[in-house]
Amino acid sequence: MDWSRFFKKIMGIRVKVAFILIMSILISGCNVLYDQKEIEGYKVDTSELLAKGYVFDRIEIRRGFETNQVFFIENEQELALLVIKNLENDITRTHYVTDHSISLQHVYLFAETLLHDSFYIQAGKMVYSDPLRQHQTYTYFVEVVLDDTTYDASFIYADNIIESLDLDGKSDREKVKAIHDHIILTTAYDEPLLELDITEYQNHPSFTPYGVYHFNKAVCSGYARAFMQLSRMVGIPAIMVSSQNMNHAWNMVYVDDEWLFLDVTWNDPIPDKQGRVLYTYYLKTLEQFDEIGHHYFDLASEKTLSIDEVFEFANYAFAVSD
Repeated sequence: MDWSRFFKKIMGIRVKVAFILIMSILISGCNVLYDQKEIEGYKVDTSELLAKGYVFDRIEIRRGFETNQVFFIENEQELALLVIKNLENDITRTHYVTDHSISLQHVYLFAETLLHDSFYIQAGKMVYSDPLRQHQTYTYFVEVVLDDTTYDASFIYADNIIESLDLDGKSDREKVKAIHDHIILTTAYDEPLLELDITEYQNHPSFTPYGVYHFNKAVCSGYARAFMQLSRMVGIPAIMVSSQNMNHAWNMVYVDDEWLFLDVTWNDPIPDKQGRVLYTYYLKTLEQFDEIGHHYFDLASEKTLSIDEVFEFANYAFAVSD
């Protein structure tokens, strides 16, 4: 047998097969080079407090032999809520596509009302190209960046605090009061922090529940985030409200089928007085809060949320109506 002719024949067959395979891929390029389809969404269990029963739509994008699953997002509120739900599941990066203009600044502001720690977000995009259709699809991602050590530790502290408060069998109002009073009685306002350049200390513990739990010192965002975390861990919807005009933060909490305001920081006397708790800013309606006249809500802008936007997002995030 002429082995050289045999191998040439075999190689020729391989080349033909490879050529046919490439042509098949090119002919069916609409499906193989790029394709996307709807898949089963991420459904939040109805037993969960945040986004209960909500379904986040997902699609599968296929490029060549690479497949990725991403979320389909309608607006900033949905993306912010999804980012927080993913974080609850230890997922820090959220991939998505959208047909709408998304303000990442608003995504951050909405997420800030729900996330009980200091954080910032990173964002980026990737391009999927279909050369046959001369079509490009953009997929985006948002990533939450925070201090994992203090974030995780805050849950351990919070569990111990809740256990010590013995809240079983108590009403939501009684739970709120116990949490409110505990934070005030164990925390002093971190006055020395005001003398520092705060822009250089964005991750300072006093801005977080960790400052309340571990150091027993905090500023307004630390107080508000600790209250929000503890309340939600006992099944009570709560968010943080921020005012850039005031450079201050406080809380909204959902009790007896309505959103009420409280300011744990301003209910804690300065200088700190052992055993004393104030209730000047405690479980007030919006009208009552306005009547006191010491809190000023931001107007709607690219960098701020109005109180109407805050109410709308709170109702959406916790599936309640006010």
